[in-house]
Amino acid sequence: MTKGIPKLSAILNPNVKSRISPAGAFNGFEGVVEYFYGFVANPGTFVVNITINSISSTGNKVGAKATLFLRNDAYTQTNGHPPQFWNLSLFTFFTFDQNDKISSIDVSVPNLGVLLDIPDIPGDPTNTFIRQGIIQYTCQVLTLPNELNGNATQGTCGAKNLYPQPRNIVISATNPPQVAIPNQFLNCVDFMNSIPYGSRNRMNDNNFVCRNLHMLLTPYGPDLHCPHCSPSGGDSCIPFTYESFFQVEY
Repeated sequence: MTKGIPKLSAILNPNVKSRISPAGAFNGFEGVVEYFYGFVANPGTFVVNITINSISSTGNKVGAKATLFLRNDAYTQTNGHPPQFWNLSLFTFFTFDQNDKISSIDVSVPNLGVLLDIPDIPGDPTNTFIRQGIIQYTCQVLTLPNELNGNATQGTCGAKNLYPQPRNIVISATNPPQVAIPNQFLNCVDFMNSIPYGSRNRMNDNNFVCRNLHMLLTPYGPDLHCPHCSPSGGDSCIPFTYESFFQVEY
């Protein structure tokens, strides 16, 4: 399903678990693989270069620092938030099992919000416009025909009926019953605007940026990922306490 899985199966324990701070915990083979790709890759983002800065080990644990250089040409119109080109520094610890396969991964991406957050500037409509564009694109992917799912009529999650709240729409010759599909889109936009937009420093919270992250994986596994984009948050886009980051060892 995800490019690279046959090769990764040789190095990952089938029950591998991972934590990506600030995105959350992603456990099980498919979840780990998909979110590691999805965290840095979306339809317009490309990894241009990877540099391994340092590696150290003790016992069955290996630590590494890496720098990823990424590009997204669509970001030329976003007023620099996010930028078109950027670097990500990743600090990662791998734990290996008795068969030398990775059983646990703990990744930290520091200062992600400083890099990718759209700042609040009072009186400046530009950043509000950018946020609304990202919200509408997210809801388009979820509910309307789009390039990610071969232009399927209901988007990646439309069949899941994530946003069924009724909306008063006048049916007429110029407004036929087919408005049921855009109705989900409008309800999605309404919901995303009703919750905090959020920070990339807290992508495991009940906010829009969490759902935007999980939207990227809905084309590959809608049963798994669509609930994360829903109003309920699917046990992923829900409030987490600060202590929860340290209650489980990775």
